Amino acid sequence: MLSRRERIAVEGFLLALFVAAGGWVAGTQGYGRTAQVLLCTSLLIGLVTAYRTVMDGLVLTRTPVSPRIPVSEEVRRHAARQAGLDPDA
Repeated sequence: MLSRRERIAVEGFLLALFVAAGGWVAGTQGYGRTAQVLLCTSLLIGLVTAYRTVMDGLVLTRTPVSPRIPVSEEVRRHAARQAGLDPDA
């Protein structure tokens, strides 16, 4: 039994391979534009499959906010003096 990530990779790359094979056949039959579209599509499918395979199962979460360090009395008084306020208020 394949894992979800392995199944995504196998199915995606097989699809890309079949589309590329269709592009190759179209190219050998003289359908140049169709071959180009199919080969570019297979490349896109391969890239999307690679991205999905890597990103599957990853949970992007924000890091928890760390507790703020309380401001020391000296820093508070200095900031009040810089702002032109009474530091003893």
